[in-house]
Amino acid sequence: MPSLTAPSSSSLYLSRIFSTKNLFMRPSSFTDTLGFRTSSSSYISAIPSSSPSFDFNTWTSNGFLATSLFSFSCAAVVKDLCPIASSIKESNRLYRRTSFSNCAIFSSRIFLSSSNSSTTIVILTSIKSIVALVASIGNLNYDIYIKTHELPGLDQSVDALDLYTGGGGSAANFSVAIARLGHRARFIGAVGDDVIGEIILKELESEGVEVRYVKKIGGLRSGVVVVIVQPDGGKRMIAYRGANMGLSPDDINEASLGGVDHVHVASGRVELILKAKEVAKRDGKSISVDGGTSLARKGLEVAAKALSGVDVVFMNQAEAKLLSSSSDHRAALDVIARNIDAREIVVTLGDRGAMALSGGEFLYVDAFRLQALDTTGAGDTFAAAYIAARLMGLSLYERLLFANAAASIKVTRPGARSSPRLSEVLEFLRSLGYRLAE
Repeated sequence: MPSLTAPSSSSLYLSRIFSTKNLFMRPSSFTDTLGFRTSSSSYISAIPSSSPSFDFNTWTSNGFLATSLFSFSCAAVVKDLCPIASSIKESNRLYRRTSFSNCAIFSSRIFLSSSNSSTTIVILTSIKSIVALVASIGNLNYDIYIKTHELPGLDQSVDALDLYTGGGGSAANFSVAIARLGHRARFIGAVGDDVIGEIILKELESEGVEVRYVKKIGGLRSGVVVVIVQPDGGKRMIAYRGANMGLSPDDINEASLGGVDHVHVASGRVELILKAKEVAKRDGKSISVDGGTSLARKGLEVAAKALSGVDVVFMNQAEAKLLSSSSDHRAALDVIARNIDAREIVVTLGDRGAMALSGGEFLYVDAFRLQALDTTGAGDTFAAAYIAARLMGLSLYERLLFANAAASIKVTRPGARSSPRLSEVLEFLRSLGYRLAE
């Protein structure tokens, strides 16, 4: 079973998701524990690689060979001709290993026959892909980037080194990033009934993001952000929210979140966070929130009310310090954790990596230091990669490592939507000595 092995003695066991689960689960349980959905009505059997042996006599009905987003293999069979008993190590040699860039379930027709010391034949049939459906709620903008050596003073002008444009908005950036990491993405937001709105919607659609729950508001302009990028990749932004403010809690409902496995809110608007949390928790969906500077400015009492019960809270170090009234990011995290009842609190530290608190466990993971070209959207890429890793059941350390890798790649590219694809993240890790090992 493949795992991502670090250059040191530590390993990233990407297959851990199966190691603590029951070997036999009905589809509803499979959906509940993994966050994915299947259409089969049969029993699903899953064997973790850590199992020393398994009695095939107990296998029933249809079976599956599963590979995950990270290409781990999990053996499963159809009890068809002849039940046998075999160790996982032995039986794994019977199965064809296939790597895919997204999570897939292989509907299998596996015939096992036994004669003396040999066991044969394996036949795999139809492939049915399944991925998590992740909805992101918040802003969709048209970004105008101006790169300059210095900022002008009052009544002064400076020359721009570069000018480029592209789609933006934290929630929209997240949706593109999660789609590039192999999941299905749905964006919920608002645009104006104008040319800019058409352009940014088409850009989302071209990335495979579902936009049917984006409302068009007549009489308002779509959101526009001017991003001033400095030579070190740092940024300053001036935002015109426009039609984004037309998104209301009523737009977040059972229909817009129907079929969704995870909900991500990238907005500091408390009314949107509360409504998304209400619907998500009622329907058993996980939820993450990146409230940004807007929520941090509202203070700890307001943030605590909005974020209580959230699965994952994201913020950067400046927002953490502002929210906690602390000058130290580590102390800030402690203050926030004491006041906000969230399952996981994650604070990004720019080129110093990220830290998190989860279930009383504190963890810091250093960044991969690359030459930054444009940091716009790095936090959104980080959040998407972290959620992608979380949906696959990875540990806290693994999530932070994977998210740091994705964000590190993003900052070497211009624009907020330049997040990497899954294959790029894995290749980046391999290039540093991490390996996807069978």
